[in-house]
Amino acid sequence: MNPTTVNNLVHNAKLNEFDIDKVNRPRVHTQAIDWSNTTTWPTDQADCPKKFDFVIGSDLIYHSSIVPLLKQVVLSLLDENCGTFLYVCPDTNRDGLMDFLQEMKAQSGWYVNQELVCPDEFKENALVSGDDEEFFLHFHEIASHTYLLYEFSKVDRRGS
Repeated sequence: MNPTTVNNLVHNAKLNEFDIDKVNRPRVHTQAIDWSNTTTWPTDQADCPKKFDFVIGSDLIYHSSIVPLLKQVVLSLLDENCGTFLYVCPDTNRDGLMDFLQEMKAQSGWYVNQELVCPDEFKENALVSGDDEEFFLHFHEIASHTYLLYEFSKVDRRGS
């Protein structure tokens, strides 16, 4: 819900040219939401579908009490037929992380297509300002942790 984080997400989407599709609609939607308040969740509009092909999350779990909320958000926002949740987190076993991973793995009709160690380039400074000191101030743990990437999907791509 941090406006600076959301602004940085918008910036990164534009850097990667994910901001507009061929018919001039946003292809990536960035928005701050309160997981416990569905009125803050995306609504079905011309520029923003209510269901998404992908939801991307990074380092979202700090306490086991939020596991049910995160699971509800992910399952509610993804397309029931082809949705994919990409999740990056440190391997530090934060309280609730293993619970969340186990619940997602046990979710009927969902597949864990990938469990990978993130490459070092994922840890590079992506701040709009490019300021290395500010990056270290806010993200000092990135250099000292191993990060894992999980892909949960309605489509089984494990054999692909």
